[in-house]
Parts: sequence; C-alpha cells; structure tokens
Amino acid sequence: MKKLYKIIKDDRGSSLIELLIFLGISLALIGWATDYYHAINIKRGITDSIKFAALAASQQTDQAKLNQGILAIDSTQADVVFLEMLKKNLSLDNNLNPLPGSPVIYVNKATLYYKTYNSDVLPAVSPIDSHAITEPSYVVYIEVRVRRGLTQIVNSTPYWTIKVAKDAALKISP
Repeated sequence: MKKLYKIIKDDRGSSLIELLIFLGISLALIGWATDYYHAINIKRGITDSIKFAALAASQQTDQAKLNQGILAIDSTQADVVFLEMLKKNLSLDNNLNPLPGSPVIYVNKATLYYKTYNSDVLPAVSPIDSHAITEPSYVVYIEVRVRRGLTQIVNSTPYWTIKVAKDAALKISP
C-alpha cells in the first residue's frame, strides 16, 4: 500500500495511473462499439433472411383459385417454402435448432408465427402489430437469440434477443 502511495505522489506514477485508467475506459468503449456493430449487422442479416423467406412463401400461388380468377396463396406450399428458406438462410436443422456456424443460438418456437391470409379472410388485422392486411399475404413473426461479445462481461445475459415481424403480399404483374 505504501508503494502505491509513493507512486501516486510521484509525478511519473500519477501519469501512469491516469494512462491505465484511460486505457481501461478506451478498451471498454471499443468493446461496446464492436459488440453493437456486430449486433446491428446480425439483426440486419436475420431480418433480411426472414423477409426473403416470407416473400418466397407469398409467391406460392394457388393455381386452382387462380384459374377461377381469384388471387390466393397456397398455404400448404407457402409454409413448406417458408420453413425451407428459413432453415437454409439461418443454418437450422429440421427441428429449427441451430447448426454449427449458424448466426443464431436459439429459435423461440413458442412464439414462431407464420400464417397465410387469403381473400376469404380479408380484410384482416395482423395479430403481430395490428396493421391492416388488405391483400393476400404471408405474415411472419420470429424471435431468435444471438451471442453477445465483450458486453457479456458487464451484462450477465450471454445473448441478445432479436424479434422480427414481416409480411409479404402476393402481387402478380400483368
């Protein structure tokens, strides 16, 4: 303790302590910024993956209804396409568990929601965010967890939860 007191009293020692404090704060800020940047990029990638899977699902037209002049999504085929795209884009197995190298560590299957809205139930209100659905659409909501980095040191939660809600409408160009 006396040695530390002597170092603080000495001008050279106080400069060293100030430098160490500055380096500690700088490293903490750099770690936080890196984690935040990583989280934003992961969220953007997961959001795009969900959006593209919903878009692919929404393009599965029901040919029988289309022949009758009704624009509709084939809900069975849309669900198959959505789940296949989701598994492929997020590196998930058939039970929606992450494979090695997946950007996610967990998919909350209890809150996973995907549903086709066709003209027989339109207009409808989205159960996710209460916006109006006026066209045949495929609506998706998913919650996933991704790993944290250095901010895990100050926050004991080892993951971030990312929530994504998307809908895609079926449109056919003339």
